[in-house]
Amino acid sequence: MIRVFIFFTGILILLAGFSKIIMAQENPVAQVFQKNIFLTDIKPSEDELKIVEQNYPSLSKEEMFNMAISEKLSTLIWTPIMEEFSKDHDVEPTLEELQSFAKSINAERSQGNELSMNEIYRPFVKTWKVSKALYAEYGGTVIFQQANPLEPVGAYRKLLEKYEAQGDFKIYDKEINKLFWQYYTRKHPMEVPPTEIDYSKPWWLKNSRENN
Repeated sequence: MIRVFIFFTGILILLAGFSKIIMAQENPVAQVFQKNIFLTDIKPSEDELKIVEQNYPSLSKEEMFNMAISEKLSTLIWTPIMEEFSKDHDVEPTLEELQSFAKSINAERSQGNELSMNEIYRPFVKTWKVSKALYAEYGGTVIFQQANPLEPVGAYRKLLEKYEAQGDFKIYDKEINKLFWQYYTRKHPMEVPPTEIDYSKPWWLKNSRENN
């Protein structure tokens, strides 16, 4: 009987330990528009870590892992927020804008692949239109990025703070919260001087033949 008791006691202890692990995995680390985000949702894959390593080879393994987590969480939070923002702002690319982008990069387009090429260009054009709308509404710091020469990081932060204050998104884990906000709060080296911030014309037209 004593052996049976010890055996079942051991089983109960193991089950209690597994229960804590399962509960930790099931507790959300964040929430956006009432949708929970779990640790498994933002855990980076090996391929995602390799991409970070290729782009940032000087980072430590821990820094790469943290960056990958932050990027996945940012995508999960930003996607629905941008959907909400787009409802009240004219940020969808027009056919004319897509064609002007294609022309500016000297893209060869045939009638057969025009639709697919437009879908490739769409994110670039939409990013600029979103940036323009955000800066017009919130202002703030603008930085140079190769894929987005006028990235309104200050406006990003203000928009996120607005949605956070409204309770539309929350990050429960303190360390993950710190990782998430780091990009929007740190000092950026490629800050654009206020006198050079100009959204009057798309960046791809400023130095193209269409601007002459």
